[in-house]
Amino acid sequence: MEIFKLRTKKHRFSSSYGLYRIYILGGFSIENLNLLDVKLTKINTQEVICITEINWKLREYINGEKAIACYDFQINETEDYEIEFNNIESLQVKKSMLIIKNFFFPSNVSIEDLKIAIK
Repeated sequence: MEIFKLRTKKHRFSSSYGLYRIYILGGFSIENLNLLDVKLTKINTQEVICITEINWKLREYINGEKAIACYDFQINETEDYEIEFNNIESLQVKKSMLIIKNFFFPSNVSIEDLKIAIK
């Protein structure tokens, strides 16, 4: 599992074949995910790996932090990869997934505090 700060925008990692999920850590509710641009490439060939958004966002705890599963991707060979996030300023992550609680007690998580987990 890879965990890194979202504010770095780019992250390099090595991975073997399998199905992976990209989680956003910090809250249980997310808005404007469709404005986020995510690009995964193989470093040595610059081949772009297809990433698909998950329709039903799973919520769980990763290393004691709230997390939302947002994307899936498949890796077919062990290589070094680079993942890049653009337009992260558009994301709005809230600690609670309850609409009423977010309305009366807004709890937006700062972009500086958000992390990404690839698992």
